[in-house]
Amino acid sequence: MNRDLINKVLYYGTLAPSAHNTQPWKFKTNKESIVLSKDSNRVLGYSDTNGWETILSLGACLTNLVESSKALGLFSELKLFPNGKEDSVIAEIFLTDSASRVDEETLEIIESRQTNRANYQKKEVSKTLIKRWIEKAQNYSTTLIPISESSLINQISELHKEATEIAFADPKFRKELSGWVRNSLTKKHDGMPGYSTNIPFPASFIGPWLIKNVNIGKMQGSMEKAAILSSPLLIILLAKVTNTEEVLSVGRVFEEIALDITREDLVYAPLGALIEAPEVSKDFKRILRTEETPLMLIRVGYSDKKYKRSPKELWWKLLVSNFLKNFFLFDI
Repeated sequence: MNRDLINKVLYYGTLAPSAHNTQPWKFKTNKESIVLSKDSNRVLGYSDTNGWETILSLGACLTNLVESSKALGLFSELKLFPNGKEDSVIAEIFLTDSASRVDEETLEIIESRQTNRANYQKKEVSKTLIKRWIEKAQNYSTTLIPISESSLINQISELHKEATEIAFADPKFRKELSGWVRNSLTKKHDGMPGYSTNIPFPASFIGPWLIKNVNIGKMQGSMEKAAILSSPLLIILLAKVTNTEEVLSVGRVFEEIALDITREDLVYAPLGALIEAPEVSKDFKRILRTEETPLMLIRVGYSDKKYKRSPKELWWKLLVSNFLKNFFLFDI
């Protein structure tokens, strides 16, 4: 097995999106496989009490591992939860040597995908694309509800503003969030630097302190409401049941759609407050006319604004064995 190619798969896996850019994953490499596991040291212990954000993030990472291994001609088989659903091991991707042509376009898309938190242009998203994303969700037995009607977008924006204010009123939430907010000169390989979150350069240096010590919920809620209202399309991903396997499926399909959005020169941004606030979840289901559980709310649209990509941890630092770290470092 070509070690350089396996290293590349690990690299593309690290580029997946995650809640607060926590990157709650670690890898192990066997002779012919890559094992993806949850890193319990990189989770949101307070705001992600049900573990959904962590599993969604791992689903996105799994999509990147699978898609990049396919693009490199290495993919053979995927096994989910090989040690059972209660174990920290999420999946094992089996690889094989192949002489197939490398799909450079897919690798470029994985590398260029990023969240875009700007306000979007009022340009309609193709119904053909929406249909394609609905079908992707159906392939994973999940539900995708597209919202483009302005009255519904307005209702959701108001509800999201309320949820944001509720979240920021909680000092424990603010403390946890502030721990993942970074200034724009950060040398850390995780968290959310100002340059990737639409925070002006000078403000990024007081951002962590401000978030922790001042309730900026009304301001943040108003900003996110405006962002939602600028969006020609909202996508909601839902699950019939919220067990680990179903939540992982939503994370996987989210990243597939995010890559497709990138491929089609659109942009997107997930919004978490409305999903995480039980106080408003019933109202959200009422607006959507569903009994299923919403797991992701995503803005989709067009924007000319570009952001510097969020930092990512070096793949070899995420290997679970120091011996393997040394082994792979030889080829870096």
